[in-house]
Amino acid sequence: MGKFTESRRLVEAGNAYMLSTLRADGDEPYGHVR
Repeated sequence: MGKFTESRRLVEAGNAYMLSTLRADGDEPYGHVR
């Protein structure tokens, strides 16, 4: 259980980091994909 919670926290932190990085790049997080 502890490992699952830890990895989940890492995944959420990674997602937030990616979103903030993409947002800093352009107006929309996934604007370049469309």
